[in-house]
Amino acid sequence: MPLAAAHKKAAEELIANLANTTSSGRGKRKLGEMFMLLPDRETWADYYKVVRRPRCFQGIQDNLAKGNYSSAHAVWEDLNLIFDNALLYNEEQSQIAQDAVTLKKALSEAWLGHAVLPKPRQLQDPPPTKTNGALKSSPTRSQATAPDSAAAAVALVPEVIPDYDADADMPGTPVSTTEEFPAREDEVGEIIEHIESGLPRWPGPGDDGWVEDPSADYLYFAGVLTALRGYKDPSGHRPIDTLDQVEEETADRNLSFSEPLSIQLIEARARTKHYASAKDFDRDMARLFEKARRWHEDDPTQYGKLLVCQRLYQELVATLSTHIPSTSSNFASIPAGPLSAQVTQNSADPNLGMTSFEIATERRVFTESVRYKGWSLRAGDWVHLMNPDDASKPIVAQVWKTFTKEDDSSDEKYLTVCWYFRPEQTYHPPHRQFWENEVFKTAYFVEHNVRDVLEKVCVQFTPRYVKGRPRGPFWYPGWPLYVCDSRFVAHQTPARFSKIHNWRACVPPEIRAVDVPLYAFERPVYPRLLQSPFTRGVRGPGAIVDPTLHQPLHKEEEPVDEGGTIARRRPRRVPGGATPTKSALDKEKEREEPPYAGPTHGTRFPLAYGTGKDLAVHKMGRKGAGGGAGEERTVIGAAGGAANIQGHAIVELLPPETTKLFDRDPETNQILWFSGPPVDMAHSRPPQHSLAYLDFLASKRKKRESGEEEDSPVNGHTEKKQRLVPISMRAKEAWAKMQEAGEAPMSTA
Repeated sequence: MPLAAAHKKAAEELIANLANTTSSGRGKRKLGEMFMLLPDRETWADYYKVVRRPRCFQGIQDNLAKGNYSSAHAVWEDLNLIFDNALLYNEEQSQIAQDAVTLKKALSEAWLGHAVLPKPRQLQDPPPTKTNGALKSSPTRSQATAPDSAAAAVALVPEVIPDYDADADMPGTPVSTTEEFPAREDEVGEIIEHIESGLPRWPGPGDDGWVEDPSADYLYFAGVLTALRGYKDPSGHRPIDTLDQVEEETADRNLSFSEPLSIQLIEARARTKHYASAKDFDRDMARLFEKARRWHEDDPTQYGKLLVCQRLYQELVATLSTHIPSTSSNFASIPAGPLSAQVTQNSADPNLGMTSFEIATERRVFTESVRYKGWSLRAGDWVHLMNPDDASKPIVAQVWKTFTKEDDSSDEKYLTVCWYFRPEQTYHPPHRQFWENEVFKTAYFVEHNVRDVLEKVCVQFTPRYVKGRPRGPFWYPGWPLYVCDSRFVAHQTPARFSKIHNWRACVPPEIRAVDVPLYAFERPVYPRLLQSPFTRGVRGPGAIVDPTLHQPLHKEEEPVDEGGTIARRRPRRVPGGATPTKSALDKEKEREEPPYAGPTHGTRFPLAYGTGKDLAVHKMGRKGAGGGAGEERTVIGAAGGAANIQGHAIVELLPPETTKLFDRDPETNQILWFSGPPVDMAHSRPPQHSLAYLDFLASKRKKRESGEEEDSPVNGHTEKKQRLVPISMRAKEAWAKMQEAGEAPMSTA
């Protein structure tokens, strides 16, 4: 017997109300959207192993439309199964479990309170219970939420990001799956450490791409090590000393191996003919460099020397030589690095690395991937490349193409990559802040020999970075991880920053439809904000732009204090006293920067200036003298500008024990700071028009709209007011009268 029409209509209304139920927090999140669809069966096969009777709102609505239900009790049972399944698969403290409890309670109240629906009977089968085989990971988009961790207040769930356009909300996907605030600054380090401690480790490099020349024997291995021992850099230091400092014991859990390894051990093995092939020797050296990179990563000087040693080793074994090549670019295959590389044309010397704004195709045979030192490098991979200008700052780049060159008997392999700049490789004002480990996308496409590759890394765009960490093989704990939020347009004058809105356009076409899985946080985790690296004594090809001088500070003009950092100059007043202002409190950081000074190609110094953003202040309703009507002046403007305040004021960060006492903005996680206590006062009622005057205006408007003519007394008599008629209308009337009187001129056409 089909379901009664009244019961069907009531059930449809009830499901619609449940689907639109919102949370009680500030976000007003729709709780029912997580239960509209079932998880993908291929991606979440484990969900269907645990949940034997999966149900969702959309499926029940379809069954109602098809008439598959014979009673209202069957609808009741299926609706309850939705929430029972969510409680079965997810942890009790997870967000989706809490939402399921809320909606199940709302279902009972709505069903019992409905006048048409029958009173539900008890389910014949008890609700499903957790089994030992129940998995703790949960799917996204339909019934996905992470288990909670008491230790770090966040948890991990596998999450697949559908595409690279992370700014756009996917249809049917809730804007926010949690009402938790972003992690506090003092919790970020603890949270990240806790998350990464439970992630799988890198299994190590593969079996392809190693040196496999049968002519290489123990004598050649010893010769390579001797060449490394004998090499001195231009400053007189031996880069191999960085390997001597690495202890033999391997205690870092993030490495791909745990066996003892050192340069002394490898030298002993080479002398005793331990290595049966060049591949075994090459693999041991790659492991040693992996270990040494993590050992020296906190010391830029030693880290740079180590990378020079690694790049020299890779050059020697690639050419099967023990002769040290002459170089002024840290053995890199390109002559210049970020901000100093010249843009060339396709007709340039093919032996030099190409640097252009588009991918060159002439005389190039593109391949799907390149194998090198156990790495499989293909479009979309992120790598560290040798920087010819500063070895301590390897170039962060994304692979776009892999290729070999036509008529190249040496079978050399190359990469076309897109460069990403570090903060010290940009031009910015002194007050600009940066995320920790932030990089900026550029328009430079550069060709590198594969021997420039030092290691794989990962770059996450901001929407993903705050959500979680990539799963393997995209990233493993211990690999360098960067965050990208903006472009740096260095090839224009003036150079500028531009926030990225279309994330898909930033990656190679081959991977724009690739799903990148995440180990997701239960709440956003933002990186720390840091001041300009130049204010901390970091040197780079970039420069600080002083916004108060309307011109950059050239390196020979930059005042330096005793600590080696750039000192602030007293700013000049802008004519008229007008100062650019910003009327709202700054968000998590300066998102988009107006144009700054930047170089033309071939120079390292900015050539022009564009006004940067001032710090957020409360506006003052005072016009600047001669600054034009409507221009407002800020407190910072009256003090001489942002650079003047930061240069002469004492700036100190509040300690965590103090910041935890303040409320925070739920969107930006910044402290809500007010200059004074709130004022509790009644607002006076503004003046209002009388009813008689409003009636007069209404009647006047009514007459005007109806086209009635108004009468007005003149000299005691009432005369009709002549309505104004457009000139064109009056001309037509005069022409018609002339035609009637026969006075209209005859046409000569």
